This record gives sequence, structure tokens and C-alpha cells, in this order.
Amino acid sequence: MSSAGTKLQNESTAQPGPKLRALLVEDNALDAALVVRALHKDGFDVSAHVVQDEAAFTQALRTHPPEIVLADYNLPNWKGMEALNVLHTEGLDIPMILVSGALGDVTAVECIKQGATDYVLKDGLARLPEVIRRALREKNERSLRHQVEEDLARKVDELARSNAELEQFAFVASHDLQEPLRKIQSFGDRLKIKCEPLQVPDIQDYLGRMQSAAARMRNLINDLLAFSRVIRTW
Repeated sequence: MSSAGTKLQNESTAQPGPKLRALLVEDNALDAALVVRALHKDGFDVSAHVVQDEAAFTQALRTHPPEIVLADYNLPNWKGMEALNVLHTEGLDIPMILVSGALGDVTAVECIKQGATDYVLKDGLARLPEVIRRALREKNERSLRHQVEEDLARKVDELARSNAELEQFAFVASHDLQEPLRKIQSFGDRLKIKCEPLQVPDIQDYLGRMQSAAARMRNLINDLLAFSRVIRTW
């Protein structure tokens, strides 16, 4: 088998099922064919690219991005678990399932702790399709969760910017309103004093209403300032 990789296609002409792009880390052509056959038998329309060393694996990731990686645990010049390092280096979240002729329980558990999605023995390929389906579901759930987290982070950023703009507006608007309001209240007080000897009911009523409105406006401005201070502490 060439280290540059080999592409395997379904041999059957039956109605194809769901498409699956698989990258196989395998040095045995017969074993690779058996994996593809097991998947096709269970309904997958498989397009499999087979590699057996790190260079070919990395190239295949970039030129034929897979949905799933199926890696033999031991190869002559490479270990299947080392494929995880390449996936991490490339920044890819692709499920990797070990497909091995023999893998003890302790070793299997350790591989899963290190990041392998699951493992299947080569003499038990019948369970491989379901393992792949579960891995793809979990991958989809991670993608959806990541998208939700990104959307939430974006909304939080937008809210922070909106709050900052609101804070700035409240601060500027309240201070800009303070000075004309002081003049209204000051001149209103003077007019009230000057007009008091005239004993004109309408004038006193108008001035009283103006002073009351000015007082309400001052309360609103103070509330606006308090609100901007609260936002600033968030």
C-alpha cells in the first residue's frame, strides 16, 4: 500500500445510504476493505481514504477532510493514537475510533482518556457502524453547543457595547441638562419674588407649575445619573 494513501469505494451497486467520509489509518489492505464492507453492509455510502504514516495522514486531512478517523492501534512505523496529536495540531474536532486486532481493556480505557472516541476490535466489526453513528451524533451535539456558546458570547459583547453607549449617553445627557435646568429654577425663583407683590394669581400659578416641572426634571436627571453609575459597576 502506498504511503500517499489509497481510496476505497463501495463495491456494491445497492441503493446507497448516508454518505460517510472516512480516513483509515491502516497498513493492511484486506483489513481496510473489511471495514468498508462492514460499514456498507450497515447502510453507509462510504468514501474511505487509507493511509499508514503521519505525513500521508496530515495530507489527507487537508485534501480529503473526513467525518471520522478509524485508526489501527499499531502500525509498523506509526501508532494510531499519534493521529490524535495531528488532529489537535490541525485544530480539528473529528472523532477517532481505534480499530485494532487486539486491545486490552486497560489500554483501551487509557486511549479513551487520552482522547480516542471509542474502540472496536477487528473481529467485532458488526458494532462499528453504531459506534460511528454515536460518535457523529456526539460531534454534532458538540458543534451545536459550540455554536450556542459563540452566539451567547456575541450577544454578551453586543449587550456590553450597548450598555457602554447607554452609559455614555446618560452621563452626557444628564450633565448637559443640569445647566439649563439650574437657570430655569434660578430665574423662576427671581420672577416669583419679583411678582409676589403684584398679587396676580395667574402669574403665581404659572410660576408654581414651572417650578414643579423643573423639580420633576431634576429628579429625572438625578435618576439618570444614578442609572449610569449602576451600569458602570456591572
